[in-house]
Amino acid sequence: MGVQGRQRCRNVVVKFHSFKDQQSVWNKRRLLKNTGLFLEEHFALSVQQERSQLLPFLQLARRRGEKVTMIGNKLLIAGQRFSASQQDIRSLQLRYNENIKDRSQKELSTDAGPAIGFYGRFSELSNFFLSPVKVGDRVFPTVEHYYTTRKAEINSQPDLAYRVKTAVSPLAANIITKQLTMDPEIKLEVMKIGLVAKFQVPEMKKALLATGNKVLLEAAARDPFWGCGCTMSSKEILHKDNWKENHMGKLLMGICTDLQKDNGC
Repeated sequence: MGVQGRQRCRNVVVKFHSFKDQQSVWNKRRLLKNTGLFLEEHFALSVQQERSQLLPFLQLARRRGEKVTMIGNKLLIAGQRFSASQQDIRSLQLRYNENIKDRSQKELSTDAGPAIGFYGRFSELSNFFLSPVKVGDRVFPTVEHYYTTRKAEINSQPDLAYRVKTAVSPLAANIITKQLTMDPEIKLEVMKIGLVAKFQVPEMKKALLATGNKVLLEAAARDPFWGCGCTMSSKEILHKDNWKENHMGKLLMGICTDLQKDNGC
């Protein structure tokens, strides 16, 4: 592939009809070290997206010392096979819950009182967390899928709405509608509907109620509307004067208060 030149090697694309032959060649790639040649796997975009969802679990399994490998869009852990399906991702989340939650949710002592910072798909408070969201007669895999589907529909983009609803991950759904806009009032209204639906699920309701009366901060440094504008590891997040709008945290705290009233807390 590419333009031929005297000073450079051209890429060679090889398609194997036998998986056994492919693995045999791939397992010998280290023999090319210091030769100036290398091997890399090429996957379709959909497979790349699925692998990106499984990669964090591969890393966690390795830290635990488990026998793990990824073949194509499948993850093998101690002989057990996992795909990027909603059911398998949920199983992996439960399997590594304690490890991954430490990285995505953190208790903070701020000058506004005790708080919880959260960010990313491994926190139950996040829109990216895999949990069914039933609104009317439709069910979405995450709040992000619901929100971005409605965003496309409100912008009269039915084709985008279909792509979003069937997107392989919440990040993919987010990217598809990145350029679409909504008025702030509509954004808040749509998001609240999705969050209320999410936290009707018993285990999600339990997770939100467990936050008590703590301040909830979405630690999204680059999103001053939904997030607080600070990362969880920064010193700035400990001081209220540094916080941006944090609408996600405010919506969650409001829903938590309503749930506490409903449960007689």
